[in-house]
Amino acid sequence: NSFCTLLRTMAAVAAVGESPPAPALRWGILSTASILKHFVPAVAAAPGQSVVAVASRTLEKAAQAAKTYAIPHAEGSYEALLARPDINAVYVPLPVDMHLEWVTKALSAGKHVLVEKPIALNPGDVATMHAAARAANLLLAEGYMSLHTAQQRHLEATFAATNPAPSPIGRLLSIRSQFAYPLSRRGFREDPAASGGGSLWDVGCYCVALGQTLAGRLVKPSSITAVAHRLRRAADANAAEKQADVLLSATITYENGVVHTFECGLVGTARVGCELIGTAGRAVLAAPFKPPLADATITIEKLSGEPGAVVVDAQTVKISEDATADGGATGHLYRWQLDRFRRAYDAANARGADGPAVVAAFLQEEEVLSTAIVATVRQIHECSTDVDFGASRL
Repeated sequence: NSFCTLLRTMAAVAAVGESPPAPALRWGILSTASILKHFVPAVAAAPGQSVVAVASRTLEKAAQAAKTYAIPHAEGSYEALLARPDINAVYVPLPVDMHLEWVTKALSAGKHVLVEKPIALNPGDVATMHAAARAANLLLAEGYMSLHTAQQRHLEATFAATNPAPSPIGRLLSIRSQFAYPLSRRGFREDPAASGGGSLWDVGCYCVALGQTLAGRLVKPSSITAVAHRLRRAADANAAEKQADVLLSATITYENGVVHTFECGLVGTARVGCELIGTAGRAVLAAPFKPPLADATITIEKLSGEPGAVVVDAQTVKISEDATADGGATGHLYRWQLDRFRRAYDAANARGADGPAVVAAFLQEEEVLSTAIVATVRQIHECSTDVDFGASRL
């Protein structure tokens, strides 16, 4: 069945850590987006990886980014970067409505691809990109940095509702999360939601991704409700098109009974956090999406089993994000996802005739989770009850 297939898939991907090293991953970057300030240092901290070139629609802009981030080469078009023979992997942090075009073009050019989250605005585009990756026998991964941290691995191993082992807080019943910040500069986040604008596609998807992994990666929602405060439609805008949400609250009920309520936004003070409620206690995360390199903390409160239960034990679990399996230093939080990508790349190159099976296993794991997240975010967007924010811009 699908669950057993996924277990075999994840085991195959995990096993790639045993493979000998292959030639280095040599990255090209399609865009000069601000996230380069995280990605480039993370690549520099990752063994056997380097950034070779960055591309923009103008050579001047690409050259400025190359100078800022000490990237050896700049290209004045995306096509020119994809044509470079010294690049074998491409990072795509373009606006989400450009992902389908440039991910498929990068794959057609023979490059492995890491595409920034969200990978797409609908499940159909996810399927199209993964079909192209499978046909080309190339890796394709979605850039949810938060899903590859040491803290995230601990959360899934300890609290996920589908785990057979008992949890410190008992059976998981409820998840509450929030991710919001005041938007400081204008840009695509104010675009109509159909183009990827708004807080849901920007930061709410992190909440959805976290909830999906804790409810169970293969567990589907049974019901979704949402309320969104949206920018006022401009006079010349499409009357049928939903505008960007600046504040959104949603409740997702999963088939196994786990309920996830979250809030995301682009207004108000910065606020982020997560609380897990179980039958025997709760766990609180101060930084669920971007934990500090040293001593990320999870506070666990256990209850007595008697009527009128009170907290009988409180403990803080500290998790280091700056320690690799071999005792080295991670150096950068974003490196976790790069290390995973490299392990799959090494294995695919080292396994010879079995290389395509490693790639297929990696792609299956990626597609299952990406499809689940995108489908849920899309459903939240479509079903939301909308409230007029009172202005057409932030």
